[in-house]
Amino acid sequence: MAEIDRHAENLRAAYVTVTPGQALVYEQKRREAEAVMSGGTDAPHIAAEAEMNGISIEEQARAVIAASDKWRAASVAIETRRLSAKAAVRAATNPADIEAATALI
Repeated sequence: MAEIDRHAENLRAAYVTVTPGQALVYEQKRREAEAVMSGGTDAPHIAAEAEMNGISIEEQARAVIAASDKWRAASVAIETRRLSAKAAVRAATNPADIEAATALI
C-alpha cells in the first residue's frame, strides 16, 4: 500500500509542486480566481500576477482556473488508479496478484 501511495505521489509531482506552502498558495489563487470571475475584487495574488504578466485580472483569473482544472483532471485519474490498485491488493490471494495490483498505478 505504501508503494502504491509513493508511486501516486510521484505521478502528482509531474503536475504540481509538492511543497505544502506552495500548495496552499495554489488553493488561495484558485479561490481568488473564482471570486474574480464572480465579480469579486479581493484577489491580491491574481491582481499581482496579472500586473506582472501585463494582462487583465480577468485574463489572469481564467489562466489560473484553466491550470487548476488541468490539475483536477490529472488528480482524478491518479486517485482512481491509486484506489483501484489498493482494492486489487486487498483482493489479492497470492504474492503474484499483489505484484500485478501494484502495477496498476
